[in-house]
Amino acid sequence: MNRLSIRLAAVFVVLLVVSIPCISPGSGPGGAGIEEKTGSGIPRNIFFFDEGGERLALASLLDRPAVISLVYHGCQTICPRLLGGLAVAAAGADLDGGSYRLITVSFDETDTPALAADRKRNYTAAAGRPLSANSWRFLTGDQENIRRLTDAVGFSFRPEGKGFEHPRVLVVMAPGGRIVRYLDAAHVKPLDITMAVTEAAGPSVFEYGGVLLYCFRFAPEEGGYVFDGPKVLMTVAAAFLLIASAMVLFHQRYGRRSLAG
Repeated sequence: MNRLSIRLAAVFVVLLVVSIPCISPGSGPGGAGIEEKTGSGIPRNIFFFDEGGERLALASLLDRPAVISLVYHGCQTICPRLLGGLAVAAAGADLDGGSYRLITVSFDETDTPALAADRKRNYTAAAGRPLSANSWRFLTGDQENIRRLTDAVGFSFRPEGKGFEHPRVLVVMAPGGRIVRYLDAAHVKPLDITMAVTEAAGPSVFEYGGVLLYCFRFAPEEGGYVFDGPKVLMTVAAAFLLIASAMVLFHQRYGRRSLAG
């Protein structure tokens, strides 16, 4: 094969590759991805079964901030890594374990409460620190309720082979079910869990959590929350100037009186 033939073949391959449609968030019917709906709420009458087989409303678990992960338990690759990473990140988060919930929901209607209970034992153990029965819940349900939840949070999945194609994402919710943040589950860090849950809790600026939120910003292009150095530096500089100005004024007003006396 001569060089011209090789070049033509290479051009053909490139054109073939770029012509293949890619699946992206919101790519259309049948696609797998995430359409972020930050600020929206979820229906209150969505029902699932917990690990013990008891039917409950998802809203009953949203009395505190929650980190929701959507997986299917027949998965052998992506979902175990997602849940394992979540366990490690949650264990390292600077949070009181009772101040929020981890909620893992299977989007495979064939998954059972017994299987969910087995997964719960494995991943709570992987977290490396004691978790109460209510700290991490594993839910299963029927197709109707699964779809109502996935539609509400903008999570699209589709069958592929013996499993599913789906995004790797964590949905952080405020108490009551308002969507606050979407986190990349493939690279989630303890800081991301700490900051997202703190944000969902809505602390005032005078509380510890409020100070944290002021010092960090969410930067999805950088993989999560990052320290906002310029803003903090400007605040410190402004505070220093304010204090220095106050000291000068105090000296001018009261220092001269002392000298005069």
